[in-house]
Amino acid sequence: SILIENTNMKLLSTSLIAASLITRIGAFIQPKVWAHTSIASTTSTTTSSARTRSTRSTSTTSLNVPLSMSSSSSIYAGENLLDSMSKACTASLGRDVILKSATGGGASGGGGASVSAAIDEITGTKYFIKSASVSGGGRKMLHAEYSGIKEMSETNTIKVPRPVAFGEHHGPGRDIAFVVFEYLEFCGGGSGYELGQHLAKMHRCLHSDRNFGFHVDNTIGATPQPNLPWKDNWADFWDEHRLGHMLKLTC
Repeated sequence: SILIENTNMKLLSTSLIAASLITRIGAFIQPKVWAHTSIASTTSTTTSSARTRSTRSTSTTSLNVPLSMSSSSSIYAGENLLDSMSKACTASLGRDVILKSATGGGASGGGGASVSAAIDEITGTKYFIKSASVSGGGRKMLHAEYSGIKEMSETNTIKVPRPVAFGEHHGPGRDIAFVVFEYLEFCGGGSGYELGQHLAKMHRCLHSDRNFGFHVDNTIGATPQPNLPWKDNWADFWDEHRLGHMLKLTC
């Protein structure tokens, strides 16, 4: 199962550990920054080291439709959380989606988000879901995760779960932020060498100004992690936004 811990370039036995590393990578490394336009044309390749299969995956074109992040378009008042997520997926994919709970999703991490899985009653497509309380900072955390994974996916270099929808459920009780991803089934085998090649290709995707950082701050677990302001070189980024930031938190 997938455990995605927010990514601004943010997640090896071969398959499960490799896939976990892929979706967490930016949280620890963040040495390169994604271009926001040209990288989408990079040749698509799927690494065999993180060999995966989607369960009746929807088309890449539909999954990559960007969502508006304005509060008016990403807030849903469904009858329950699944209903609101269904509405968000419908808006993102441009077709009706009706989600119901499914098995899978794995264990929650240390960031305060819950993980689960859901299946579309219409197509049988399975999705991976993360949700967290808005009052506890869940919207900012999951929005950054959605943005980071989306950037990684659009490099078309190494296999990561494609982001499908992001939004908030507003209803009785508490407001809940959520993000919906493509569900990946992991299987054994694969080449660690090929994984390294595709990971290197991902890190060659640079910001148009070749600066270091990301356009939003994120978290590593529940710990805030700055990515702004942009830095001119990797050493300054690592010194101020990673090691320096962590040292300040210990004081």
